[in-house]
Amino acid sequence: MKVGIIGAGAAGTSAAKTLHASGAGIDVDLFARSGEQPSNRTLVNKGVAIGLLEPHQTALPPTGVETIGDTVRAIDPRSREVHLDSGQTHTYDALIIASGSRPRALGETILGRDHSRRTGQLSTLHSIADAIRVRDLLASTHPARVLILGGGLVASETASSSPTPATMSH
Repeated sequence: MKVGIIGAGAAGTSAAKTLHASGAGIDVDLFARSGEQPSNRTLVNKGVAIGLLEPHQTALPPTGVETIGDTVRAIDPRSREVHLDSGQTHTYDALIIASGSRPRALGETILGRDHSRRTGQLSTLHSIADAIRVRDLLASTHPARVLILGGGLVASETASSSPTPATMSH
């Protein structure tokens, strides 16, 4: 049996490890976005954005299955195929979609949104790339004043993280 898993975050890699360890002879392809390595996204705000960790330190451990760094662009359930950015096609018997979430953007009616985006002063904090952008902005802005929009877990954790000058030397 061939299982494709779309998404190499915590859920996708956990599914891949579980299937691989089952001993049931299941062949697994784990699909990650092009150019991205599976990483622990919970460390994006707690580590990378405030300069305590480098991006490579957030890597998830190996799953024992092949990780294909090629973004899935289409799924054809009739032919049981996934189509990748590279033009390659992979077939599967079962497909797990563990593609995660997306950050919510500010609405068009928010005054100053477009200017803040253009100047790099407005960012989501969802990916390693976002964390690096925030870290670099904090390191180059003294004193740094930060407004966090949102009251969920990531926003609360980020608000409670206060980098020291030594951690912002990147």
